[in-house]
Amino acid sequence: MSVIANFKKRREAEKAAKNQATEQQEINAEVGVKLVETLKGLQQEQADSTDNVNNAADSVTDAAEKIDQSASNIDDSASDLAYSADSIANAASDIKEATAELKKPSAAPASSHGEKAVKPKKNSKK
Repeated sequence: MSVIANFKKRREAEKAAKNQATEQQEINAEVGVKLVETLKGLQQEQADSTDNVNNAADSVTDAAEKIDQSASNIDDSASDLAYSADSIANAASDIKEATAELKKPSAAPASSHGEKAVKPKKNSKK
């Protein structure tokens, strides 16, 4: 082969190699862009998920505070109920004692002079 033919073959091979390299670079660039877009999307999803987790944690904290407050209110109500039960029991005891006292036979009331009181006479005008 002649030098010119060899030169043309080398030149065509270089062009083919260059075209192939350019095509590969374009493919790599496209893949790279897609990967960057995917990573950006994943980063956004992670940020959203982090927000959701933070919101859920805040909700759990709020619920725990409400449960604690409710437990405190229940404890206060139980104390109030116990106090009321004691008051009712004391009142019942007082009523029982008063009833027993009323059931006892009583003597006629004494006068202020130490004598039995006299029943008032009926005044009848005829």
